Amino acid sequence: MGRKRKEQSRFLRPFCYYCDREFDDEFVLHQHQKARHFSCHVCRKKFSTAAAMATHVLQVHKEQIPKVPNAKVGRDAIELDVYGMEGVPQTLIEQRWQNYQARKMQKLEDPKEDGNEEFASQTETVKLVYPDDVVSVEEKRACLPKYRRVALPIPSYEDRMTSIFTS
Repeated sequence: MGRKRKEQSRFLRPFCYYCDREFDDEFVLHQHQKARHFSCHVCRKKFSTAAAMATHVLQVHKEQIPKVPNAKVGRDAIELDVYGMEGVPQTLIEQRWQNYQARKMQKLEDPKEDGNEEFASQTETVKLVYPDDVVSVEEKRACLPKYRRVALPIPSYEDRMTSIFTS
């Protein structure tokens, strides 16, 4: 049996509390935190939490660490026990969720602001076809992107045979 995962939002990607970087899954987030934020600057030993790293540095190297290395200002407190997404303040998660919802609504309202002008131009040229309308095959194919290219003329049978035997 594996570890039970806490129920996270299905749409909110795991992110590092210390540097705001997003990851595809929580395992990669753990690796990032151990390598980037929870490693000893003297012996490069990696730890699961900032508190464990601070304890190690104090006991083994007799130094004090005032803040988490490579962290944003205001998020560098060692006292906060963060491991992956566990321990991240709920207010920060809710704020990121609201930002995600706002970006999603903005994309739905105006596809041009997404940076994908090709998609936006395709949505502007959409023509509704009803079942009662008579539409030719050429008109249907003209709507599909792969058929919009200029068609090359197909050589006749005689032209193909002469090119084979004259070569």
